[in-house]
Amino acid sequence: MFWDKSILKAKVVQIKPVRIVDIKARGRLSTKLVYKLEDKPNKTSLAMTETRSVLIKGGGGSWKYEPKGQGTLWTQTNTLILKDGFFYALLRPIITIQLKRNTINL
Repeated sequence: MFWDKSILKAKVVQIKPVRIVDIKARGRLSTKLVYKLEDKPNKTSLAMTETRSVLIKGGGGSWKYEPKGQGTLWTQTNTLILKDGFFYALLRPIITIQLKRNTINL
């Protein structure tokens, strides 16, 4: 089981000097996740490189962890860069709605 139900396969291909994970995901997406910051337990960030997809050109994300009461407040920020062109511009609102539906806001 992966951290995201859209991930079909993940393989760590490098640990030092930075961690790199090669992933394959639903929608014929493959990319390398290059970790830019691993300051556990405070913040983690990564960038998508060598992205192969019908829709996605690249992206990245960051995760911030803060103590809150007896638990942890986890804040996730992600960016997806869609390919350019008229067709992709038409799909942008649909993709935005789908991503919002798949994201839990507490």
